[in-house]
Amino acid sequence: MRRAVAVQLFDPRRLTMRLWFVATALLALGGSAFADVDPQITDALKKVKAKDYPSANAVTVLSDQSVVYQPDGQFTNTQHSARLVLTPTGKTEAASTSLYYAKDAEKMEVVSAQVVKVDGKVIPVDAKSIQDVEQSGEANIYDPNGRALKVTFPNLAVGDVVDITYKLTRLLPTRQNYFNDIFGFQSTEPVLEASYTVDGPANMPLTSQIYHPERGSKIQASKSKVGDRMHYAWSVKNAPQLVPEAAMDFSNEVPMLVVTTDPSWQHFSQWWAKLTEPQLEATADIKAKVKELTKDAKTDEDKIKVLYDFVAQDIRYRGLGVGPRTGYTPRKASETFTSRWGVCRDVSILLTSMLRESGIQAYPVLTNVGDPVLDKIAYDGFNHAIVAMPKKDGGWTYIDPTAKNNTALLPGYEAEQSTLVSTLKGEALLAIPALDPAANLGHATATTTIAADGSMTSKIKLETKGMFDLIVRSSAAMLSKDQQQEALESVLHHALPDAQLVSFDVTSALALFTPMEINVEIKVPNAAPKTGDYRLLRSVVTSGALGLVENVMPRILGADPNRKFGLDVHVTFQYDQDETITLPADTKVLALPNDAKAASKSSSLVASCQKADATTVKCHRSFALKSRFIDPSQYKELRSSIGAMGQVARQPVILAGGKS
Repeated sequence: MRRAVAVQLFDPRRLTMRLWFVATALLALGGSAFADVDPQITDALKKVKAKDYPSANAVTVLSDQSVVYQPDGQFTNTQHSARLVLTPTGKTEAASTSLYYAKDAEKMEVVSAQVVKVDGKVIPVDAKSIQDVEQSGEANIYDPNGRALKVTFPNLAVGDVVDITYKLTRLLPTRQNYFNDIFGFQSTEPVLEASYTVDGPANMPLTSQIYHPERGSKIQASKSKVGDRMHYAWSVKNAPQLVPEAAMDFSNEVPMLVVTTDPSWQHFSQWWAKLTEPQLEATADIKAKVKELTKDAKTDEDKIKVLYDFVAQDIRYRGLGVGPRTGYTPRKASETFTSRWGVCRDVSILLTSMLRESGIQAYPVLTNVGDPVLDKIAYDGFNHAIVAMPKKDGGWTYIDPTAKNNTALLPGYEAEQSTLVSTLKGEALLAIPALDPAANLGHATATTTIAADGSMTSKIKLETKGMFDLIVRSSAAMLSKDQQQEALESVLHHALPDAQLVSFDVTSALALFTPMEINVEIKVPNAAPKTGDYRLLRSVVTSGALGLVENVMPRILGADPNRKFGLDVHVTFQYDQDETITLPADTKVLALPNDAKAASKSSSLVASCQKADATTVKCHRSFALKSRFIDPSQYKELRSSIGAMGQVARQPVILAGGKS
């Protein structure tokens, strides 16, 4: 059920599932210059110049969709797209396109596909340039009905236009008797014209919502009744090129149209509850297994843990769609229990069934990993399924039985994502609360000794919780002992190039409810080199050898000092470092790294080194990211905190005395 959400004008995703197309015969094209060519294309060939769009590889001349839907949810979507190639990179990108289809649910007619040359010559795409291939899986889901129609455009050159029209017919609706869709009015290419029109039954009216209409060009909208049908239209001209920023949520940031016939999120919740309730029946085998697993459980928490552990470890996540409209229709709990495999919706149904059988109230949940769901009107914005249990004082406790190598019942990266709990009374669209950064904790503790000659030995322990545990556990499960050593040496050597790894030990990745821990011992021959009368000590903490925050976060943030769009880090976390440094008896501490302290809505930072006594220095550093979503106004504060941490990391402990 997992899928990525792509915001594109040229290869748009249906919210009813991915675009699925059945290859049909291609109409032959031909004729004189500019025959059967849209006037907008001929006009663009004459007027569009690469120098006018220095940041673009291509210009979208037009991107039009015309949809006709019926009361049962069936629809057709005729799409016309034309792109003018400006650069060799644009040529490579436009040379082929893949159109996805499911052979059991949809069909597709390619109405026309051609290359319009600069001189007006039209080169049609022939049948040999269309290949029907197996669709590549998304997020390890394999759909046996998934195919891709790959269209290759011949003799394409810079300055040409790729022009394609195709018609999708959805024969088997993802949700019977409902229609919804999404359309973006901005792209990573300049858009000269884009439109979205809908023709639907007047007694099944559309609700629409445009998000961020203030961004980009003005969107024109109209609505009219023609007989027993309603006609809706939205269009935009000269939409500026979107310049993406690192870790931005595209669907939440660009001008986006959502249309739907579903009256509310509560109604959507009820609909899925009616679909899933029959699948939750606990058979005799399931009842027996629940009784066996919970026989020693003394509390509900004990029951939840053992049932979660069974489903998470014994039921293999297998990305294989089963049956029609697989996006929302789960298998029966008994089928998943017997086969010992399933996709997310199947696994969530099984755990919900087993929890209910044990006397714990539980419900399946729709959610979305990645971009948050646009929340104002109900539509198919989900790609994952988990489980929720009601709290006594209100709210929900969420668990994800598909998460492997995870000690928590819900992975930290799922915090703050949208959820729709499936109940017969109906629920509102909610969001999982932000996770306390300390729940995703990495804590490095170093006990360090400096010899009189400036050499250093240190014993380091890394303790983990939440996401830190998941990262270390997954790495330990995938890497051999030699590969683990290589990874550790790589981390150490970026700050302490001559560090020697004496020994290391990593706890078993298979002990799921035992937190992961790494123990390392290192030697550094010249950690405090002599500089005149002084020594400049770069210890484990003060060198930044374990400075994951200042080394990793800048890559996530990117180089831009400011942002136009929000940043989605996908997880909250806290990382602490503590080091106790024992110095030779004849050594004096002349200077310590500067203290640093900062706190904002999105993050907090503390860094300090203090003399504990004449021969002992204790250093502490802590960084916490409080929310996965950072708005542009908070971005500067976050960059400032990361920068302060980096500056402190480069400051040595200055010593005097010791062996020459």
